[in-house]
Amino acid sequence: MLSAGKEFMRTAPYQTIFPGLAITLIVVIFSILGDGMRDILDPNHDGGEIY
Repeated sequence: MLSAGKEFMRTAPYQTIFPGLAITLIVVIFSILGDGMRDILDPNHDGGEIY
C-alpha cells in the first residue's frame, strides 16, 4: 500500500498517510488485544512489571 503511493507523495500525500496510519492503528490494536489476552489467560502473570 505504501510503496504504491510513493511516487505521488508530493502531489497526493494522502495516498501514503492514510495507509500508514491504518497500519499503525492495526499494530496498536493487536498489541493491546494481545496484552489483554495475556492478562486474562495467564494465571502466573503478575501484570504491570516493567523490565
